[in-house]
Amino acid sequence: MTAFSTAPHSAPALRNPDRTAVQLSPDSAWLGYLAPRDGVLNVWLAPRDDLAAARPVTQDEGRGVRFFLWAYTNRHILYIQDKNGDENWRLYSVDVITNALKDLTPFEGVQTQLKHVSHLRPDEVIIGLNRRDAQWHDLYRVNVVTGELALIEENHQFMDYLFDDEHRRRLAFQMTAAGGLDVFQYANDSWRPWSSIAAEDMLTTGPVGFDQQGATLFWKDSRGSNTSALVAQDMTSGATRLLAEDPLADVQDVLLHPTAKHVQAVSFVYERKRWQMLDPAFAAELMRLSKVADGEIEIASRTLDDRFWVVRYGVDDGPARFYLYAREPQTTRSLYRAPGSGRTLPGVDAVGLNPGARWSQPGGLLYVAGQQRQQ
Repeated sequence: MTAFSTAPHSAPALRNPDRTAVQLSPDSAWLGYLAPRDGVLNVWLAPRDDLAAARPVTQDEGRGVRFFLWAYTNRHILYIQDKNGDENWRLYSVDVITNALKDLTPFEGVQTQLKHVSHLRPDEVIIGLNRRDAQWHDLYRVNVVTGELALIEENHQFMDYLFDDEHRRRLAFQMTAAGGLDVFQYANDSWRPWSSIAAEDMLTTGPVGFDQQGATLFWKDSRGSNTSALVAQDMTSGATRLLAEDPLADVQDVLLHPTAKHVQAVSFVYERKRWQMLDPAFAAELMRLSKVADGEIEIASRTLDDRFWVVRYGVDDGPARFYLYAREPQTTRSLYRAPGSGRTLPGVDAVGLNPGARWSQPGGLLYVAGQQRQQ
């Protein structure tokens, strides 16, 4: 977790954004986002088709809420907050119908880590708590409605865990003396060594998530390569296959279908963002969205049935733009422009990025302004 500055933001370039972190509820009924309430960032909520009816559902008066997500109940928003920068994060649940607030981890001097949420377990989330030992976060299952807490595992060695959508323990990660990671697999009620990540690959190698069956793990993986690629690894045999790579850039965004959990698209950033499409239907969607507005496209949020998306268009010389995209009947509606993300210093004009063109090699690709052309 990251501690956030509490210094006053008075300069136009530094003050809180007007709106940010837009998220659709899994059932598409609501739009949630962060926006100032009396100058402090809080979570706001609006019906999907009526932003004018937005209302705050949190009442933080201190450092502000910097992170939130929807629980798959479709009725609860989860967020974390500490006290005056002590980094003893607590997890809170807000009922968006009644505005009732529940502290799910009401323990003094204890830090909460949010580990996993799943549409297959809508009422619960997996968290880590260093309640028993300040050095280690034990694993718990917590009910977002009742607050009931159940211990999954005492942790005496691992820095992090990976779960599948059935909330089963699958992998755990232990720091090595050399600065890398040893990876352990959970099988037959015990942890067994499975693989390792060297220190030089730590920043560019890590799991993305499992497929629908939990049989294949998608990785960003730079081991044995100059850049990180997206690979799929069979959890039984350990065999890997390459899904996407770029010789000039590491993998950035990886988009998985919300429920089918297959990879649809992968982005790489070399001066500008470029997408590789693994799902032809998804490619047609992004081609359609590229005609709506200028800017680099990001899919900021998707509903569980994948009928609605929040799409962000990022530009280098102005504010980002957010649109609501209905895949049927293929309509887009502007949500807002984000002046907070595009403010500049007084008297300073924003200037667009004009990246240089480079030939990779004869017969290779030309990268310019995010476009690629064959030589």
